[in-house]
Amino acid sequence: MKKPFPKTIARWADIIEDFEHEPDDGGMWWVYLKNGWINNFTETHAIHEHTLRECALQLRHDVEPCTCDDCKLDARIDEMRAKEDKPC
Repeated sequence: MKKPFPKTIARWADIIEDFEHEPDDGGMWWVYLKNGWINNFTETHAIHEHTLRECALQLRHDVEPCTCDDCKLDARIDEMRAKEDKPC
């Protein structure tokens, strides 16, 4: 079962692959972006902040569509898998 999104970041659920809270890491939050999205502030496909509010600010202001080689390759793989799943 997929875990529910916290309200603070729920509006971006369509571009978030996963998220986690690490209490042993000073209570830090990790938000992992889906293929095709990048955090331009950190130039990564993730957000790492102390609070969900800070994550939401980066989602709002710093996350944009990504066309890096990794995202292009992942998108192509997703397309190929989707074609394989379709009945003949």
